[in-house]
Amino acid sequence: MKITDKKILFPLLLISFACSNDNNSQINLCESQNFGVVKVTYGSSNVKHGLLITANPSGIFRDKITPIGIPSDTLHLKPGNYTLNIASLNNNNEVFEDETRTLSISKCENQNFTVTF
Repeated sequence: MKITDKKILFPLLLISFACSNDNNSQINLCESQNFGVVKVTYGSSNVKHGLLITANPSGIFRDKITPIGIPSDTLHLKPGNYTLNIASLNNNNEVFEDETRTLSISKCENQNFTVTF
Protein backbone atom coordinates (compact mmCIF):
# COMPACT_ATOMS: atom_id res chain seq x y z
CA MET A 1 0.00 0.00 0.00
CA LYS A 2 1.36 3.41 -0.97
CA ILE A 3 1.48 6.39 1.40
CA THR A 4 -1.24 8.17 -0.60
CA ASP A 5 -3.50 5.11 -0.24
CA LYS A 6 -3.06 5.23 3.55
CA LYS A 7 -3.93 8.94 3.63
CA ILE A 8 -7.24 8.17 1.93
CA LEU A 9 -7.99 4.97 3.85
CA PHE A 10 -7.55 6.45 7.36
CA PRO A 11 -10.21 9.22 6.99
CA LEU A 12 -12.61 6.70 5.46
CA LEU A 13 -12.18 4.42 8.49
CA LEU A 14 -12.87 7.33 10.85
CA ILE A 15 -16.04 8.21 8.96
CA SER A 16 -17.32 4.63 9.04
CA PHE A 17 -16.72 4.33 12.82
CA ALA A 18 -18.39 7.67 13.49
CA CYS A 19 -21.44 6.70 11.46
CA SER A 20 -21.81 3.30 13.07
CA ASN A 21 -22.43 4.92 16.47
CA ASP A 22 -24.91 7.49 15.16
CA ASN A 23 -28.17 7.70 17.14
CA ASN A 24 -29.97 8.64 13.93
CA SER A 25 -29.31 5.14 12.59
CA GLN A 26 -31.36 3.68 15.48
CA ILE A 27 -34.19 6.11 14.76
CA ASN A 28 -34.05 5.29 11.05
CA LEU A 29 -34.19 1.59 11.88
CA CYS A 30 -37.38 1.88 13.96
CA GLU A 31 -38.87 4.17 11.29
CA SER A 32 -38.13 1.77 8.44
CA GLN A 33 -39.05 -1.39 10.38
CA ASN A 34 -42.03 0.18 12.18
CA PHE A 35 -41.50 -0.74 15.83
CA GLY A 36 -41.40 0.68 19.34
CA VAL A 37 -39.06 -0.46 22.11
CA VAL A 38 -40.03 -1.85 25.52
CA LYS A 39 -37.27 -2.47 28.06
CA VAL A 40 -38.04 -4.54 31.16
CA THR A 41 -35.54 -4.39 34.04
CA TYR A 42 -35.71 -7.17 36.61
CA GLY A 43 -35.24 -6.65 40.34
CA SER A 44 -33.21 -9.86 40.59
CA SER A 45 -31.10 -11.62 38.02
CA ASN A 46 -30.90 -14.72 40.25
CA VAL A 47 -34.07 -16.23 38.71
CA LYS A 48 -35.41 -16.88 35.23
CA HIS A 49 -38.05 -14.51 33.93
CA GLY A 50 -40.81 -15.07 31.44
CA LEU A 51 -42.46 -12.52 29.19
CA LEU A 52 -45.85 -13.19 27.62
CA ILE A 53 -46.81 -10.55 25.05
CA THR A 54 -50.40 -10.66 23.77
CA ALA A 55 -51.59 -8.41 20.94
CA ASN A 56 -55.00 -6.87 21.60
CA PRO A 57 -57.64 -7.54 20.34
CA SER A 58 -56.29 -10.35 18.09
CA GLY A 59 -55.08 -12.53 20.97
CA ILE A 60 -51.95 -13.48 19.03
CA PHE A 61 -49.15 -13.97 21.53
CA ARG A 62 -45.49 -14.77 21.86
CA ASP A 63 -43.49 -15.73 24.89
CA LYS A 64 -39.87 -15.37 25.83
CA ILE A 65 -37.80 -16.77 28.69
CA THR A 66 -34.86 -14.77 30.03
CA PRO A 67 -32.23 -17.03 31.62
CA ILE A 68 -30.74 -16.60 35.09
CA GLY A 69 -28.08 -13.89 35.19
CA ILE A 70 -29.74 -11.51 32.72
CA PRO A 71 -30.83 -8.26 34.44
CA SER A 72 -33.12 -6.91 31.68
CA ASP A 73 -34.76 -7.67 28.36
CA THR A 74 -35.70 -5.53 25.37
CA LEU A 75 -38.65 -6.09 23.04
CA HIS A 76 -39.30 -4.55 19.62
CA LEU A 77 -43.07 -4.38 19.05
CA LYS A 78 -45.10 -3.15 16.11
CA PRO A 79 -47.38 -0.21 16.95
CA GLY A 80 -50.57 -1.36 18.66
CA ASN A 81 -52.05 -2.42 21.98
CA TYR A 82 -50.60 -5.27 24.01
CA THR A 83 -50.88 -7.01 27.34
CA LEU A 84 -47.46 -7.78 28.80
CA ASN A 85 -47.18 -10.34 31.57
CA ILE A 86 -43.79 -10.38 33.33
CA ALA A 87 -43.11 -13.35 35.61
CA SER A 88 -40.33 -14.87 37.68
CA LEU A 89 -40.00 -18.59 37.00
CA ASN A 90 -38.74 -21.58 38.95
CA ASN A 91 -36.60 -24.37 37.44
CA ASN A 92 -39.74 -26.01 35.99
CA ASN A 93 -40.78 -22.71 34.34
CA GLU A 94 -43.68 -22.35 36.78
CA VAL A 95 -44.67 -18.81 37.73
CA PHE A 96 -44.11 -17.83 41.35
CA GLU A 97 -44.54 -14.06 40.99
CA ASP A 98 -45.91 -11.97 38.13
CA GLU A 99 -47.12 -8.56 37.06
CA THR A 100 -49.30 -7.55 34.10
CA ARG A 101 -49.08 -4.29 32.16
CA THR A 102 -51.23 -2.87 29.38
CA LEU A 103 -49.16 -1.24 26.64
CA SER A 104 -49.96 1.11 23.81
CA ILE A 105 -46.96 1.17 21.46
CA SER A 106 -46.19 3.88 18.93
CA LYS A 107 -43.51 3.81 16.25
CA CYS A 108 -40.04 4.64 17.68
CA GLU A 109 -41.42 5.09 21.20
CA ASN A 110 -39.32 3.84 24.14
CA GLN A 111 -41.01 2.49 27.26
CA ASN A 112 -39.17 1.26 30.35
CA PHE A 113 -40.54 -0.92 33.15
CA THR A 114 -38.94 -2.23 36.33
CA VAL A 115 -40.28 -5.10 38.39
CA THR A 116 -39.21 -5.93 41.94
CA PHE A 117 -38.65 -9.64 41.34
